[in-house]
Amino acid sequence: MNNFKEIIKEKVLVKFGAQWCGPCKTVDPILKELSDEGYNIYSIDTDEEPDLTIEYNIRSVPSFILFENSKEIDRKFGTRSKQQFIEFYGDKK
Repeated sequence: MNNFKEIIKEKVLVKFGAQWCGPCKTVDPILKELSDEGYNIYSIDTDEEPDLTIEYNIRSVPSFILFENSKEIDRKFGTRSKQQFIEFYGDKK
């Protein structure tokens, strides 16, 4: 993915997941809803982006990394509720 470094310059929640992952599919509608509400959400398929998966030391899916100004702020693993994602993301700006 050539533009990933550009994507993480802004505040963004990146989901590392896979098409075969049941828990990933569970959180996808929540992430879509949050995206529609103005949260910056981006998804990476670990099978399609093995270099990013290795670079960010992704050991399980789904994994969520919050980036801001090209720096990792925090990370979480596993499914989350909408409220937990909102608390994890913090202010939309």
